[in-house]
Amino acid sequence: KSKPMSSSFIRLWVCLFSHLHFVATTSTINPLRNLSVTGTVTNSGGAAFKYGQNTDNPVTMSGMTISTNAVGIDTAGSGEFTLTDMTMSNNKDFVISGSSMIEYVEGTVDVDSVDVTGNGKFTRMRTLDVTLSADSNAVAGATVSLLDANGGAAGAAITDANGVANDLAFTTATVDANGKNVPSLAGYTAMTVAEVFYNNTVADFRHANTAVSLVDQAGNTESIALTQKISHRVC
Repeated sequence: KSKPMSSSFIRLWVCLFSHLHFVATTSTINPLRNLSVTGTVTNSGGAAFKYGQNTDNPVTMSGMTISTNAVGIDTAGSGEFTLTDMTMSNNKDFVISGSSMIEYVEGTVDVDSVDVTGNGKFTRMRTLDVTLSADSNAVAGATVSLLDANGGAAGAAITDANGVANDLAFTTATVDANGKNVPSLAGYTAMTVAEVFYNNTVADFRHANTAVSLVDQAGNTESIALTQKISHRVC
């Protein structure tokens, strides 16, 4: 249910030369839910995007360039952010004084230019694409899970018609009020159980739990040939 607009306001400037400055003092207004901003946001003496302390709606951005601003995104609210394939290059890329959780997937960002003073958290993520095959044929419709060294689930996806499970996300760095943390990328595995062939007389199911090599850069890929069959099943 929307709160009355009289309790808040939005200011939106669209300037020449693709310079856009957006300030949301609240996000309890429905129009903000549907606001879509694309393109390049540059040359602001303050924050290119500023979200006030009452901001609680989720924010999704993809493919934007936010650069040469004093601050890229400044949030004092609690809304969750999902930013994908963005390009950030500002004096401060992020300022988090509230409790917002920001996931930044692929793209370009300087983790050292993230300032967190509140209860929020910035998470830098990369993605892995895994290709499954069996007897040189693509395996479609199989769930692939990416597990960290402790066996915790990092990301999961279903293989497409080409046998590719796209965009299994993993964390390369986090920033909170205690500072930056860079987790180890060693020990990750990709796990799957897949139906290769099935009819009334043949049930060919195979599994894999394969070590994968991950790096903090774009283009992580892995190919897994399924050879281990499940020989026993319970009907």
